[in-house]
Amino acid sequence: MTSPQEGGYNPYGAPQRRSTPLTPRREPARRPGLLHVAVAVLVLSAVPWLLFGAAFTFLPINVQRVIDGGTLAGSPLAGWTAEQLSTLVRGVAAGALAVALVVLVLVVFVHRRRRWARAALVAFTGVLVLTLGFLLVTSASLVFAVLLVLPVVGTALLFTGPVSAWFAGARGRM
Repeated sequence: MTSPQEGGYNPYGAPQRRSTPLTPRREPARRPGLLHVAVAVLVLSAVPWLLFGAAFTFLPINVQRVIDGGTLAGSPLAGWTAEQLSTLVRGVAAGALAVALVVLVLVVFVHRRRRWARAALVAFTGVLVLTLGFLLVTSASLVFAVLLVLPVVGTALLFTGPVSAWFAGARGRM
């Protein structure tokens, strides 16, 4: 029988400390390269909305020229006053600016390995696809097609193998 001083079993003594932890320390996983590409594409897709939102929210706009030019003839906005049109344009622009800022904040959280931010980006992309898809069909503008492709590609890159494995490595963060 060994004595308690030699490190043997002692039912009445203090618990012995282990020399090594039960679970080995793991080095934090490096961010995959596709995550950086996805973040860059998502930031690039938010830039036009930031510019549009900032320009039409804070810069002076002249909607009277649009009314006088007859551009609105035959549209549902034909009977609106210049003040109503200006309020509509500023409201839409402020909304676009707010959504672009929210998307950029979500992209930062995705880069910090927050899975809820990735899910929120999927929801934002879905709403954007529906909205821009409708505008693309009704106007057949190539601009809407480009604005539609970038966030879809960026969000799809967030679900590739290496990026999904990187997100799966963070079980403690929800």
